[in-house]
Amino acid sequence: MNGRLISLLAALVVTGGATGIVIATYDAPLPADEIDQAVPPQLIWQLRTKINSLIETRKFPEAARLLQRLQRYLPGSPEVLRLLGRCEYENGNYDQARNIFYTLLVRKADDPVLRNNLGQTLIRQQAFEAGIKELLRARALAPGAAYIDYNLGSAYRLLGDTEKAERHLGAAARRGALSIAPPDVISDIPAVTRTTPDAVSPAVVEEKE
Repeated sequence: MNGRLISLLAALVVTGGATGIVIATYDAPLPADEIDQAVPPQLIWQLRTKINSLIETRKFPEAARLLQRLQRYLPGSPEVLRLLGRCEYENGNYDQARNIFYTLLVRKADDPVLRNNLGQTLIRQQAFEAGIKELLRARALAPGAAYIDYNLGSAYRLLGDTEKAERHLGAAARRGALSIAPPDVISDIPAVTRTTPDAVSPAVVEEKE
């Protein structure tokens, strides 16, 4: 490994030895047709708030259990599935995470966040070529996203392709967003704002447009 790549990796090192970044979206109103009107809105709010708190504190097993409960009240909700996919990934349940991301991509094939997450999951399963293919699709959909270049650089480094690793890690560093040790998971929407139950719509997450 040459000195330039070592310098880039030092600038872009991820705490905890994580190999990349998986993105999840957080809180925004769910479409009305996804909400079971028989479920008390306050119960939804309580579950949503607890789930977001657990994810913020990286208690992913507990968050996954509550998300599975929430699925019974909001069956088929892509927003709930999106967070569950992240939790399954963080818990090391890569088969489940992969299946969730595939299911969501059937509905929204042009989502760079989902493409990135699927790519990272495949890479964790040692399916490097398939994972890189998904990351390249994500980059084509969001060419300015530094985290995708970071993930591509990390994937090529694992494959021993120093030239491509240096190219993508360098692109991530030049954008500045990842120049200081990025977390292993980031969010593109802030976590839920704590308010009173009556002031909050019964929802979990919605992707930023």
